[in-house]
Amino acid sequence: MILLTATDGSGKGVEMSGSVRELLELAYERLASGQGVADLIQHDALLLGTDTAEWWEGRQAVLAALETQDASIGRPRITRDGDLRVREHGDVAWFAEHATLRFGNDDLRVRLTGVAVRDSNGWLLAQFQAAPLDDDEDQQA
Repeated sequence: MILLTATDGSGKGVEMSGSVRELLELAYERLASGQGVADLIQHDALLLGTDTAEWWEGRQAVLAALETQDASIGRPRITRDGDLRVREHGDVAWFAEHATLRFGNDDLRVRLTGVAVRDSNGWLLAQFQAAPLDDDEDQQA
């Protein structure tokens, strides 16, 4: 299962006066509304899904995987737990939070983690992963 959906492969970056938190808010907002997020993804991004076979490198591979997911199982509804943690060091940041993904009537508890990098165009997602929570971790989340 993949979280982001994209239709535009430009990868120009998003002008942001703000933070990685704003980048994530924008990505989730676009996801919920069906808008593309390609301009939020770095050219050599890495996307890891919930299955061990879900591993894509490079913007074009990521975008193709996202389009395949949309066509096959649709776009998930994401309910975030509100525990987002972000750490920045210069032009690199990493983040983690817990969420529930809903596909139709099926819920999946996940830990979302990733890395963002800042270039002259703003913050871009460089790595993003959705990892299913086991029962013990879910109780602690």
